[in-house]
Amino acid sequence: TALFRSFIEDIFGIQLHDTANQIIQSVYENHDTVVKGCHESGKTYIGAAIMHWWLSCHANSIIVTTAPSEELVTNLIWRDYQDQYINCPYYDIYPCAPLQTSHTIGPKWYALGKSARKENAAYFQGFHSRGPVLYIIDEGSGVEPIFYDARYRFASKQDDRCLVLGNPYPAGTEFHRCFKGSDFNPITITAFDTPNVQAGKIVIPGMIEPWAVDKWRRDFGESSSFWTTRVLAEFFEQGESGLIPLSW
Repeated sequence: TALFRSFIEDIFGIQLHDTANQIIQSVYENHDTVVKGCHESGKTYIGAAIMHWWLSCHANSIIVTTAPSEELVTNLIWRDYQDQYINCPYYDIYPCAPLQTSHTIGPKWYALGKSARKENAAYFQGFHSRGPVLYIIDEGSGVEPIFYDARYRFASKQDDRCLVLGNPYPAGTEFHRCFKGSDFNPITITAFDTPNVQAGKIVIPGMIEPWAVDKWRRDFGESSSFWTTRVLAEFFEQGESGLIPLSW
């Protein structure tokens, strides 16, 4: 995985931290990886960086991303993907620029995003690929089981990969079940695993800050569902009510 990490750091200038490296290692080694993270853990940004590596380093590869709505597809992983492309020191790394939710290198070599809405289910039946397929489910807690099952149809080869990203709320979802003895390699990113909180200062802008963790400890307490889900990145299984105060 050294070349994998070097590509992301050297070509795209992205600063990788320990948990980012853990996600990269898992995608490299495992067919299926599932990641739950605290608030602003940076998991989606790393997912976008993995997209660049996949499309750049795998000829005739396909990337399919999904999320609960078109808005989330556009504004989360694809916005990060665009940002990384625009800020890449090697601006001509691709023969053409990405569009809002797609990036085509060739007829059988492309990335695209599609929402996980039930009317789109037929769209996920299969993609014919000469190369490996990367399937990313973002905001996994809001995605129905049928879209998890789609990985068996078009990302089923040994060299294919499935990466699921999400926050640990609510409990009882398909995303939650991925952490309960499934084929997925599970990764959890707590606030205390992130570089800003570990350093006690802002190391990587945009990730959770030590100030927020201290404030939430005072406001909610360490036994609260808010602390459990937003800081410790664990599912709160004592009931789904009151996960986030109505005033939040």
